[in-house]
Amino acid sequence: MLKIITGSNSRKWGTFAAAGLITLGLMFLPEQTGISAAAANSWTGTWNNKKFKTTGPLTCTVTSQRGNTWQAVFTGTGLGRPFRYPATFTVREANGRTTIQAVTSVGGERYQWAGVISGKTLGGSYRSATGNNGSFQLQSR
Repeated sequence: MLKIITGSNSRKWGTFAAAGLITLGLMFLPEQTGISAAAANSWTGTWNNKKFKTTGPLTCTVTSQRGNTWQAVFTGTGLGRPFRYPATFTVREANGRTTIQAVTSVGGERYQWAGVISGKTLGGSYRSATGNNGSFQLQSR
């Protein structure tokens, strides 16, 4: 079933889609002791929104790194519209795993996300203060 969102809800959806995508992208970023930015600075795959039952393509590209703080740009499509959002996240290496997490604001809405990099895969989940939630799965290119 296709759900059409109109009026003020379309703006909220755009915000949600952007935040979801940022969350997805943030989860795909490399860790200094894991995947180097030079070796794998871009991941491509899909994201989904469980609240609205939507999905779309997503690409995360690391643009800079300083210690455990990484900058990235997420691009993709949500509800048939292209989006592009910058993101800052924290990367940690512990017990042989690279984890990524952040709290961010997209269009004034607060989002929390968390993810794991394993091999060439970046996967994770996100949730907003208003209940938008979902996951993403990306592969390094």
